[in-house]
Amino acid sequence: MSDTTLDVFAQVDAIHRIEGFEPTELQQRIRAAILAGSITSAQAAQEMSAYAAEHHTLDGFLESRSWFKRKD
Repeated sequence: MSDTTLDVFAQVDAIHRIEGFEPTELQQRIRAAILAGSITSAQAAQEMSAYAAEHHTLDGFLESRSWFKRKD
């Protein structure tokens, strides 16, 4: 993944921190998968949207993805 992607993530986090928000564990894990090249940002957004529409929650989203690697 390019340094540009890392810069974008850092900028987004900085803006959110100004507003008092911190990245969630879900965001951090999806970013890790994107940075590892397991999935693209667009794919992650599409899969999250479809999952949320079907399940009305994001609970269990990561565990249901073949590209997600659990932290042990």
